[in-house]
Amino acid sequence: MGKYIIKRILQMLVVVILVAVVTFFLTDMLPSDPVYLIGGDELTTEEYDYIYHQLGLDKPLAERFVIWARNALHGDFGRSYTYHKDVWELISARIPVTLYLSILSLIISVPLGVLFGMITALKRGTKTDSIITLLANVCSCLPQFWIGICLLVVFGLKLRLLPSVGFHWPGEVGIVQHIKELIMPLICLSLGGVASFTRQTRSSMLEVIRQDFVRTAHSKGIKERFVTFRHIMRNGLIPIITILGNRLAYMIGGSMFVENVFSIPGMGTLMVKSVSCSDIPTIQALVLLTTMVSCMAYLLTDILYVIVDPRISLTSDSKK
Repeated sequence: MGKYIIKRILQMLVVVILVAVVTFFLTDMLPSDPVYLIGGDELTTEEYDYIYHQLGLDKPLAERFVIWARNALHGDFGRSYTYHKDVWELISARIPVTLYLSILSLIISVPLGVLFGMITALKRGTKTDSIITLLANVCSCLPQFWIGICLLVVFGLKLRLLPSVGFHWPGEVGIVQHIKELIMPLICLSLGGVASFTRQTRSSMLEVIRQDFVRTAHSKGIKERFVTFRHIMRNGLIPIITILGNRLAYMIGGSMFVENVFSIPGMGTLMVKSVSCSDIPTIQALVLLTTMVSCMAYLLTDILYVIVDPRISLTSDSKK
């Protein structure tokens, strides 16, 4: 198992390095001039040359990448062109919000999705199966920003039951107001996850139900509940774990749509603002950090794979 995890970590490092290289060189190709973004449009030639030199733009591109990578390893991602603050200071204030929403969404979507998937698998062919499967298919196709806009119009503007925009921690506005602010964003973030887990759980359980060992367990007179949780669910967990890792990685990157609809000060809102303003240092840092979080999510998925089914690590080692 140890060799398997080390191998996955090395692969993760390679991915992060490749993303860092590609992101740096692509952002350098943006048509905007960072000098004018910082100093404004009415710069003299001397002022322009001074800022150009301060940014290190007079150095070769490869040398600038080495300097940026060395500073990034020490947590220094440069200074934002738009906010005129250290990039890490901007991001560190927004990371907790995005992670908080993503983790809460997982806590909601995983149990509900697995529960609905179990119900549809055990009641396959019934009206309950048809209704839940249809709703899951529909919800998996709906864009998050469209759901957010619909909720905003109905519950925020028309009925005025929930706050339209904003996010505050419980210590700032109280737990009741905090929950009200969370309801619509969490619905947007969780609907797709519930649908994905429902569909995957149903498929996994139906595949396992048809196996010989399940029929054998039933023929021995073992209780239905024991067969369901001990045999069917345990052997159908691996595909579900795959969706878990993918979903966490997706929510970190995909939360920008929800955060923008509800004006939530997270990483997604910062990314959209940075792209619209060509804030290159902030874009580079956000892409790199999002990649690292996604890789950690996939690494966690791999570890769960080995815990659930140790044969995976044994198979990996046997191929060497």
